[in-house]
Amino acid sequence: MEMINAHELVGCFQTVYWNEWKIKSTVEFELVDAFKAPVLKEGNGLYQVYYAICGKDYPPLGMKAGDNIFLHIAYRALLKALFKLPVEFKAACLKENADGKNIFIKFQRTNETSFTVLYQEPREPTAEHIANSKRYYEIIKSEHAGQNE
Repeated sequence: MEMINAHELVGCFQTVYWNEWKIKSTVEFELVDAFKAPVLKEGNGLYQVYYAICGKDYPPLGMKAGDNIFLHIAYRALLKALFKLPVEFKAACLKENADGKNIFIKFQRTNETSFTVLYQEPREPTAEHIANSKRYYEIIKSEHAGQNE
């Protein structure tokens, strides 16, 4: 199967996997239209793949605030981390309260196999975010078509 570099249609982005973060480091992202992010099978596990905007510079991976990111997060690890989050941060970001919104989220890598969600809050997306998210999520789905069947 020939892969088409469809991402060139919407600009440059960086693909980042959560296990690339340094242990004890903190990273911030704004997950754009987070509930539209596809869940993909990669290797032996499931990953949620988000179109995200980098919230602050993260020099170890060359990320700068405002960069477009394809953020791959282990699905089960994310659910476990969100389960441990205090209720006041969870409620505002539930699907019924935050569908169609961006979610600002702050992660900390705790060890080799897990991370913690330190904070999250819903944010209003811009028209540009919504337009780009539709294109980005279509790109992700098309490049992984047939893998999740």
